[in-house]
Parts: sequence; structure tokens; C-alpha cells
Amino acid sequence: IVHIGVEIPQAHNILIDGTAGLKANISHLIEDHGHRRLAFIRGIEGHEEAEQRYQVYLDTLEKYNIPFDPDLVTPGEFIFSSGQKAVAMLLDERGVEFDAIVAANDNMAIGALRELQRRGVKIPQQVAIVGFDDTDDANSTMPPLTTVRQPLYKQGQQAALAALAVLKGETVPENIVLPAELVVRQSCGCVSQTIQQAIVTLSDTGRGTNADQDLTSLLESCRDQLIVEMETAVDPAQSQETTTQIPQLIDSFHTDLVNGTFET
Repeated sequence: IVHIGVEIPQAHNILIDGTAGLKANISHLIEDHGHRRLAFIRGIEGHEEAEQRYQVYLDTLEKYNIPFDPDLVTPGEFIFSSGQKAVAMLLDERGVEFDAIVAANDNMAIGALRELQRRGVKIPQQVAIVGFDDTDDANSTMPPLTTVRQPLYKQGQQAALAALAVLKGETVPENIVLPAELVVRQSCGCVSQTIQQAIVTLSDTGRGTNADQDLTSLLESCRDQLIVEMETAVDPAQSQETTTQIPQLIDSFHTDLVNGTFET
């Protein structure tokens, strides 16, 4: 048997070490952004991964000599409304101050983000928020969510390779552990890696100092690639009309740049 997920006996288990990614996520808030009042939204009590993530939170606070404040920890159930309830508990019931929220998954992080925005709190200027899982919504919320990505595709790939190796009589480790990785976006206060790469691409074009000219030339050369990537990113459940509007959107953007009606 080759098993994906938690470790089971008498099987070759393909596991993910989420602890390193979450440690990096929390450390990033502390080291790079100077946050010290970190609230934490827990997952389901007794759930193995939820308990692991809570322990990472406690261990990381201890590593940076940040006193643990139980009033900064709220319960959660891995769903959107848990994030909303957590914000209400922190602000309305407990009246505690915090400069960042770490959630045990993205659903709760996004729930907290939107509840804070509803209350007029600016993200990330006033409160930074990070999650875990790198769901589709994490990349599309505003601002995009800094989170931890689990290599699920690679996990499935490794499971297939392990199964084939077993069938061939080859030696396969009992446990194969893949690391999760930190994905930095804007909800923590950083400029996303995608935007940074776009800036580098523009600076490398060597076509003068006019930003509009550089961007216009880049857009012309990458138009077809942009269309394919945007069509791929569209939710299949969306209507066909959405897909057909993508070239129009790019062309309209290009026209505005050429006519000087859009400022970079």
C-alpha cells in the first residue's frame, strides 16, 4: 500500500511537512515586518494537523522570546465564518490589540481579512494576515494572501513512483516527506513575487526610461502568452463570455497605454 496523507502502519506513506513552511510564515511576520502581537486562529481541536500548526505557533513565539498571550488565540473550524468569529472575539469580547493574524488555514484567514476590512481596518497597513494551504481564493482575494503551499501535485506524483517501484521489487522508504513552502504575497505587507518579477522584466528590457513605452512593448511581445495564461486561470465554471473578453481586456489596456490615458 502507498498512502497519501497521515502516516499509517504497514504502508509507504507520502507525507508533507507543513511545520517548516508555517515556521517560515510566522518568522517572516516577526523578522521582516516586526510584528510582536500575533493572534492565532486554531483549527478543529484534536485534529492532528490543527494541533501541529498550533504547536508551531507556540514554538515560534518561544524562539523569538515573545510572551504567549492566551487571549490572542481563538478557536476555529477551518471554515470562512471561523475567521469572522475570531475577529469579533478578539475585538468585541476580549478587546485585545494585535498587529497580525496567523490562521491555521486560508479559509479562516480570508474570513478574518474580510471581517477586518468590513470594520474599516486596512490590510496589511494596520493588521497583517497569513494563512495555510494556498487555495485558489488565497491568490484572488484583495490583497492576495501570504500563505503556505503544500506540494499536493508532487505528493501524488511521488505516490505513483513509489507504487511502481514497489511493483518492480525495489526498496522504497517507509515514509517519504515533502516540505511545504512559504508563498509571499501582499497580505503580510510585501510586494508579491509576481509583481517583483514584472518589475525586473521591465527593467531588463533596456528600452529607455519611459515606463509606458517599456510596458507597451512588453505587452505587444507577450500578448498571446498573456491570453493563454489568463484563459487558464479562469474558473471553468465561468461562462464562455468571460473567456472571450480576455483578448478585449488586453487590447483595451494596450490602447490606453498607447494613447496615454493610463498611467503606470
